[in-house]
Amino acid sequence: MSKAIVAIVIVLALILSGFLFFQVREAREAREAEAARVSALQEELAAKEQAAAEAERLARQQEEARRLAEERAREEAEREAARLARIQAENERIQRERREAEARAREAAAELERARQEAERIRTEAAQRQEEGERRAAELQARLEAAHRAFEEAERDRQEEIRREAARLAAQERERRREAFAPAAASPEERVRVTRFIFPSDFRRGNHYILDRLAAASAPPQPTPLPPQE
Repeated sequence: MSKAIVAIVIVLALILSGFLFFQVREAREAREAEAARVSALQEELAAKEQAAAEAERLARQQEEARRLAEERAREEAEREAARLARIQAENERIQRERREAEARAREAAAELERARQEAERIRTEAAQRQEEGERRAAELQARLEAAHRAFEEAERDRQEEIRREAARLAAQERERRREAFAPAAASPEERVRVTRFIFPSDFRRGNHYILDRLAAASAPPQPTPLPPQE
């Protein structure tokens, strides 16, 4: 009886010790598994925290990059807007200058047309005046030529009249002198004296016998002798 009890007790003790051993091992394995799970969770949490930190860093970088990009884009937009404003102002200035140039060109063209019309009018008037002047000049030239011919004819007539009158007066003077000094032809001394005082130019030339010529000129013509008859 006591042996059975002891055996039962031993069996129970063995069962209990086995159960306790199993419980202890299971508890240890559970603790190890929990520790491994906690470690895994910690590692996962650390990885997640690291990933979160990396994500936050990337987010900050992206935010900074976005901010910088927006700032650069804003600056670029401002520069582009300023450039477009300058271009627009330049275009407006060019358009204004073009309109002003076109207005000046139209005004210059109108002025040129007026100048051309005025030049045409002046040229027409000048041509008309030139034609009128040439006509008047031709008429005046014809009148001058006619007056010159009339003057030349009158001058020739006057010179001819003067020559005829001079010849007549010279003939009268010769006749008068011949008649006045013909009586002195008898004496040679008297002819020289008369020639000296009455005809000094002939006397200086040594022509002392002008009275002889006058006397010869006043003498009647001698009859022409008849040829001898055979």
